[in-house]
Amino acid sequence: MAFVTQEDIIALTEGLVYHIFMNTLPSYPQPKIPFPRLTHTKAIEMYNSDKPNIGREGFNFLWVTEFPLFTRCSTTGSYVMYFVIVFMSCVVQGTLESSHHPFTAPHPEDESIVSTNPEKVRGLHYDLVCNGVELGGGSIRIHNAELQERILSDVLKVKDISVFSHLLKGLRMGCPPHGGIALGFDRLMAVLCGGVPLTDTIAFPKSARGHDLMCKAPSSLSQDVLDMYHISVNSKEN
Repeated sequence: MAFVTQEDIIALTEGLVYHIFMNTLPSYPQPKIPFPRLTHTKAIEMYNSDKPNIGREGFNFLWVTEFPLFTRCSTTGSYVMYFVIVFMSCVVQGTLESSHHPFTAPHPEDESIVSTNPEKVRGLHYDLVCNGVELGGGSIRIHNAELQERILSDVLKVKDISVFSHLLKGLRMGCPPHGGIALGFDRLMAVLCGGVPLTDTIAFPKSARGHDLMCKAPSSLSQDVLDMYHISVNSKEN
């Protein structure tokens, strides 16, 4: 959505969720809006979780906000983020990575320390939680080309900044402030159905062996696709 703030998106989402619960489960106690909020720091301090269950009965909604914009990568060689693998070739332990995604806007109060103290920067990233289940999340995006380029090159150390030339060009041409949120429909249905297993509400459940019969996954990849993502596959002979 264009020309929106975090408050706009939160208010819109609360109205949508309230409407869904009010019309689906009219006999249940209805959630009260606005939903309570906790910063990520407070959620960890109070519950040791970034998706805490704040109540014992009914549907307990909570917004978790002000996540750290960057975190240290703790696992070498893991698939932390697709863009890290593609554009940095590998994940190096101890380097900074985006907590949400590399296009998340920093909190306005922290923008001045993005380059000098990135680990202290809060992001405009928000999660909606219900009874300890993360129903969805979103963010306000960066719409300033200079800031986006600085984060990609100076903080995240993307090796080839030219792969984002189309994005940076679009931002320089006058991109409006924008953001959004995505709710997990299968998770929402699981909560509405009383906390049933996610496999009962997911659109394309996996088999016991982890196969997706609808998408026919996992499957083999062509060499062209492997080359595009800088993935090397070494087969072992028995």
